[in-house]
Amino acid sequence: VTKRQLARMGSAAVFFDPLSATTRPEIRFAVRQPYRPWHEQRRFSREARGLPPYQRAEKPRKPAVQ
Repeated sequence: VTKRQLARMGSAAVFFDPLSATTRPEIRFAVRQPYRPWHEQRRFSREARGLPPYQRAEKPRKPAVQ
């Protein structure tokens, strides 16, 4: 599960088969498809696009008043 998947599809639950150590785990995400209008915005988040978190530019320091 990658951070990009989590950004797009919400939290994930991982299920393991208790009878087999060789089968792959099943992963279920909270949002399978954008079934609500506000889930559409997940595609455009910085994390979903693989970008680093937003950081404000530093303001230039004012010269000391003498």
